[in-house]
Amino acid sequence: MLCELGLQEACLATRHVFSAFQIHHESEGVWEFHESHAFSPDKNIFGEVMAETEKSVTWVVAMVMLLIAAFGWAFMAAGYAHHQEGWRTGGAEATDGPMVPRRAGRAALADFFSNALQQIPNVFAVVSFSFTNQIWLPILILVLEVLAVIGGYQMQRLEESLNGPPGRRRSR
Repeated sequence: MLCELGLQEACLATRHVFSAFQIHHESEGVWEFHESHAFSPDKNIFGEVMAETEKSVTWVVAMVMLLIAAFGWAFMAAGYAHHQEGWRTGGAEATDGPMVPRRAGRAALADFFSNALQQIPNVFAVVSFSFTNQIWLPILILVLEVLAVIGGYQMQRLEESLNGPPGRRRSR
């Protein structure tokens, strides 16, 4: 049916998934799925080698922490620029004409990250301002970073317990 509708990608994916299993219908109407030799434990359903596509827990946690730090810096820089330099305090930005809300949102997001980059030379002033006037923001960033580390530690423990011998699961 999917192939008749011209959805070639869905058809190819469906054929690949079902070619990996041999489906047998028994007389009682029960369907059994038996894994064929098309699948191997080190490949995903698209035939890609898992070691090439999977990232380590440490890598994932490091990227999450970097993302938290980048957004944290951007928010601290925005707070500093707003209060100290008058950044975006004039209400709606002047435009040449009516702006589509989606374009206005993209422009505001670009301005937000552009400001974060522009405030890098003022790093000490931004941090000082944040710790004196907006102490909740550095504390929030620190708490999120600690939660990312704790989550990574838990994921690593889970990975070790799942990769261990089948009979030796740790119970709490």
